[in-house]
Amino acid sequence: MIGFRIDPAKRGFREIRGELDGIKRLFAIRRRERAQQNIKRQLAALRFETALVGYAYISEKADFRRDQPRWPKGSGDNSI
Repeated sequence: MIGFRIDPAKRGFREIRGELDGIKRLFAIRRRERAQQNIKRQLAALRFETALVGYAYISEKADFRRDQPRWPKGSGDNSI
């Protein structure tokens, strides 16, 4: 009679263990997904920074000065 009670308990533990293994796999997948998203965000930030540095370089190379007054072409106010 004791043997019959142990067998269902073992089956219950196996089922619980299987469910726990599934949960562990799910958590591992989620961790990988978060890591991939973090890498994608970092890459986007680096691309943006690279674009800003390129813009700053081009602006400096073109001798752009922020304090220089600007008028639309042909407005006639550029005589100052």
